[in-house]
Amino acid sequence: MRRLYHKILIIFLPFILFYGFPTVCLYRAGELFSFDTYLHPLEKGRLFGLAYSYYDKEYKYYMTNDYMRPQVLVLGSSRIMQVKSNIVRPGVSFYNAGGAVQNVYEFRLFLEKLAYKPELIIANFDQFYFNPYYEDQKGLFSRDVYEKPAFSFTKYLNSCATFYEDLFADKINLRELFRSDQIGVTAICTQRGFTTDGTYYDGMVETHPEVSIDYNFKGTMERIRNKNLRFQGCDHADKSILGEVDSLLTFCDQHDIMFVGFLPPFAPKISDVLEKDGHYGYLNEIPELLNEVASRHQAVMMDFTRYENQYASDCFFLDGFHGSDLVYYAMMADMIDSVPQIQKYFIPSDSIRMQNNRQLRQHTKYHEISRSEERLSRNAETDL
Repeated sequence: MRRLYHKILIIFLPFILFYGFPTVCLYRAGELFSFDTYLHPLEKGRLFGLAYSYYDKEYKYYMTNDYMRPQVLVLGSSRIMQVKSNIVRPGVSFYNAGGAVQNVYEFRLFLEKLAYKPELIIANFDQFYFNPYYEDQKGLFSRDVYEKPAFSFTKYLNSCATFYEDLFADKINLRELFRSDQIGVTAICTQRGFTTDGTYYDGMVETHPEVSIDYNFKGTMERIRNKNLRFQGCDHADKSILGEVDSLLTFCDQHDIMFVGFLPPFAPKISDVLEKDGHYGYLNEIPELLNEVASRHQAVMMDFTRYENQYASDCFFLDGFHGSDLVYYAMMADMIDSVPQIQKYFIPSDSIRMQNNRQLRQHTKYHEISRSEERLSRNAETDL
């Protein structure tokens, strides 16, 4: 019997040695917990950012449904993650479920599955949704998208192997891994993750914007040149999607939900390139199509595709198609002015703009800016 134990030990010893170390590290970092363990309101200052599991959609759904149940629900893709709770009035509950939706169909699925109904939804419709070549629209849609993830042994083994790759590539700080109270390797090692109100904090880009893969919009420009990765060329918008938008707004009408949708901004430089390129005609058709659908419902659609002011110059965009909080504060102030029905939920737009003005001088500049942008920034500062 003892020999049998020795043989078993010899057989499994390499497995134990290879997987034991990453298992301890990943468990300490919070990467190997059951999904339900992640479902709790985050304390102020803590981040949730897993590196080896993609739970964004499920996490945002269950946080919305089981814990936050906000009156004001911000819903959409990563291009709405900068709308923050500090613009709502005291006593108004808020949660940003940005990242929970990656195509038009998931909006209604998310809302239908909720056990409660919000009073107001602020939602972004990414322009890519209306491009028939957008790869995530129908091909990746699943009605099981918001089901709780189950443990996968295969995924665990792959995570351990990838951990070694990241460790040898100097992407992991073991000292931080064992002393940080953040949740997940991404949150611990790069200070990137979801915050207590659901917004996303990209700490590395905030402190060292030059490390971004899209610094000076190099990555986005490459996408446009190659016509890939959501920047596929397209002359005309896909009108077949409008039926689903209509169904979504009908659902909101039936449940007395105020719906305000918007087309999110591109960085001014990227807007210019898309226009000059000549292969993105569909972008010009979307606002009118959405407004036509919204006119049949108690909904509002706004177009921020090209959005330029002192808060929305190129240097204040995280990348070619993600604005910073400075950009989104300005957008929300404009939205509040334009839609009287939502003013009871938010602080006055003038207060938001004053807050932006106070941040303008000290705010991170994410790209090298042109002389014209420098003049715009200086002019804005002299107005303070």
